[in-house]
Amino acid sequence: MSIARLFFLTALACFANTDRALSISIVTIGDSIVQTYPVDFSIWGWGYTLPSMFNSQPIWTNLAVSGESTKSYIDEGLWANAVGQHANWMFIEFGHNDSHSYDPTHYTDPSTTFRDNLRKFADEARGAGTEPIFVTPAARRGGPANDETLPLYTNAMIAVGQEKNVGVIDLHASTLALYDQLGPSAQAILGPSGSDDVTHFGHYGAEQLARIIAGAIPTQDAALAAYVVPDHILPGQDFSVSNVTRDQFTIDGTLRTGGGRYLILPMSRQEPPDCWKKRTPPLRIGPAPFRSAAAAN
Repeated sequence: MSIARLFFLTALACFANTDRALSISIVTIGDSIVQTYPVDFSIWGWGYTLPSMFNSQPIWTNLAVSGESTKSYIDEGLWANAVGQHANWMFIEFGHNDSHSYDPTHYTDPSTTFRDNLRKFADEARGAGTEPIFVTPAARRGGPANDETLPLYTNAMIAVGQEKNVGVIDLHASTLALYDQLGPSAQAILGPSGSDDVTHFGHYGAEQLARIIAGAIPTQDAALAAYVVPDHILPGQDFSVSNVTRDQFTIDGTLRTGGGRYLILPMSRQEPPDCWKKRTPPLRIGPAPFRSAAAAN
């Protein structure tokens, strides 16, 4: 038996279990707010943390790529690959890079082309047997001046969702509420470690986004909600924060260094391949890739 064949049979045996046989598939697409990063990177995307809110049945494929808009995702062939996965469900978040009016390769008008692209996503996903779920773009921190364009794309996504009967999770509104609750501490707690970046999220921030999204699923898709583990969705706003500096904060009485790179409880994380780079193979996560803070108890 060749070494290559032995490797293949060994790998096949590793995945041949009951959970795998009963699994369903979920794809996530979007931009840098969603994508998977190397384990030691300061930015985390919710496409990596969301699976920890579900039971072991779903098989996850995160096809989000940094810098993409709905237009570029289509033009670069990334959408064709995503819809070709024929997943059971697909989470779709765009808007940040669609708003870049200075870049004709990415910009879409929230009143016209952005909506047209979302309609394309909805129609072609369903044509491939995939149920789409829209997720509005996470708000930027630092006040309305930093977030003035995203409400236009949020409203457009909500409108197309209503038109196409697609479930919409309003992450934009939920993150604004979370920022208001945290006040001036929001950047240090949710953002990348030691960074003034008001767009992206650190480890803890990405976990909060995942909790928000998973917590909203029962109101949007009852069938998908059957795979969510309620005990894994810890209240994203139900904690006390103090002693906040740029690089550390105290949460529920426990000092956390490194800003947003830490959870209330540690979460084990597999080392991903270089799938965060454009056009490299996606990270495919098998059943129960890691446990949420709740599951660690």
